[in-house]
Amino acid sequence: MDQVNSHQRILLSADYLFDLKGFSELKLLFHHLPSALEEPQRTGRPRIPYLSLFKCFIYRSISAVKNLSELRGSLVNNPSLSLTLAFDPLHVPSLERFPSFLRSTSPRVFKGIQVHLVKKLMDYRAVSRKYLTLDACSVPLQVRENNLKTGAKERFNKMHPP
Repeated sequence: MDQVNSHQRILLSADYLFDLKGFSELKLLFHHLPSALEEPQRTGRPRIPYLSLFKCFIYRSISAVKNLSELRGSLVNNPSLSLTLAFDPLHVPSLERFPSFLRSTSPRVFKGIQVHLVKKLMDYRAVSRKYLTLDACSVPLQVRENNLKTGAKERFNKMHPP
């Protein structure tokens, strides 16, 4: 075993084994996020920074993570991801913290972050100001009610539009 076979194929790179790269793309993406989010003042459990939880949901939306338990599992199993998302790898938040973050955060906060990021993209000229439109609200549609088991008033009234 004194000789090294120079023709042997390397299965795992040093970047992978020692985690030298360390999610540099995510660090670049998170660099442009606002530095602080509105955090409600509460008593009880120790607080987890809202910005870290927000970064988790960004990571979930751009990766192949399907649900919140997989998201927590990837944070537990990958310490460099936890560090990139500004968590302590030894103290990853519990699964219940993620839905409570979504419930307690106002939609105006997310809208403000969206506006901030779009302005940054326009400043860097990555997005043109001429044709930019964003729509994140639902559009109500007038459809005919077809479930006969529900008790809708005026279902058979011909003067009532669908």
